[in-house]
Amino acid sequence: MLPSILKRIGLGLATLFCAGDGAHAWPLVGAVLGFHAQQAVEKLLKALISARSVPFELTHNLVRLAKVWHDLGETLPATPIALPDLNDFAVEYRYDLLFQHAATRQADLCTTVRLIREYVVSRITALSATP
Repeated sequence: MLPSILKRIGLGLATLFCAGDGAHAWPLVGAVLGFHAQQAVEKLLKALISARSVPFELTHNLVRLAKVWHDLGETLPATPIALPDLNDFAVEYRYDLLFQHAATRQADLCTTVRLIREYVVSRITALSATP
């Protein structure tokens, strides 16, 4: 049940986040856009890990979540924005440092979320088909 819920949340965030052509679906300032990109990728990674029935810590840290996936022998796709950089938009920075990270390009944020989403959908589909 949990992987299904996390998958729906992550896919929903990713779908709302960017239009199909990589343009943002609604106008947001860079820092807010970055925060939502980080949240979408976080939920997608949690859905992916859950699909393998592997426990993970409760964290917003994308690098820690990616390490869990890597430790399973899996590799995430390359993205325009590295996970440590996207991680800077995480909730712990929401109030104090968020606007220092607003310079990230909108198209790069959208492309990053899209690539992670496509990978997660592909892997969960493959894992679901495995007996």
